[in-house]
Amino acid sequence: MRSVSVLFILLAFSVQGQLINGSFEQDLSGWVSPQPCANPTASPEVPGGTGDWSLRLNAQSHAPVGCIYTSDSVALYQPLPWITPGTWTLSGWIKGVDPNTLDGNQVIVAYDPFTFFGSIGWIDSTWHFSQSTVTIPTGFPTENIRLVILPAGLSEYGPYYAYFDDLSLDITTSVTQPSAERPAFRPNPATDRLWVDLADLPSQIVLLDAIGRRVHMGPYTVTGRTLEADVSAAPTGLCSLLIFTAKGVSVVHFVKV
Repeated sequence: MRSVSVLFILLAFSVQGQLINGSFEQDLSGWVSPQPCANPTASPEVPGGTGDWSLRLNAQSHAPVGCIYTSDSVALYQPLPWITPGTWTLSGWIKGVDPNTLDGNQVIVAYDPFTFFGSIGWIDSTWHFSQSTVTIPTGFPTENIRLVILPAGLSEYGPYYAYFDDLSLDITTSVTQPSAERPAFRPNPATDRLWVDLADLPSQIVLLDAIGRRVHMGPYTVTGRTLEADVSAAPTGLCSLLIFTAKGVSVVHFVKV
């Protein structure tokens, strides 16, 4: 009769996006739900001070009732293409699944289901704020890391519910600190092309829309210290261009028309 909820940061090939909507005030914007039986739902049960909504998920239970989750079949996830090697703080509000269970929710940062970097947890059905240090080692393939919410555990009485709110992953120290200066660019607003003045040669370019979803980007060229990026596929509105270099990440915010 145990119910556990687990939040993983896993190595997995995924699309890229910015960590957004950790308080779930925008429904599931920014999150991907590959398991329909998880039934992710906005809940008015909140710890207070975090907003109006939290996330509710069906906890795993014995088949055929409820969901059976694995590392490849998760309840909810969000890609983290911007994360860099270094020390991070994972935090959030979590709530136990059922008042009669011995464990409530656990939030775990992991390379895979068997290699954990850090975790937060709580053993009651009341809201509890917890935080933990997470270290991403140098050389880790960070472009494939994602934040995965994986309710796990067993219940012979059918699915219970797991609650999450105000999830956050904040940098403490970074092996590759983001650049302090934002590069000059033109034009703004932009239509099909964006030109950016570079201080260093880029190793990767990522185009994001207003809510942090990765947008397919056309080819880019670097001539001297000028980047020419094809942003024609970007949707109308505020967009961001992430420029990864050996010194860190530079961010260009622009308006697409």
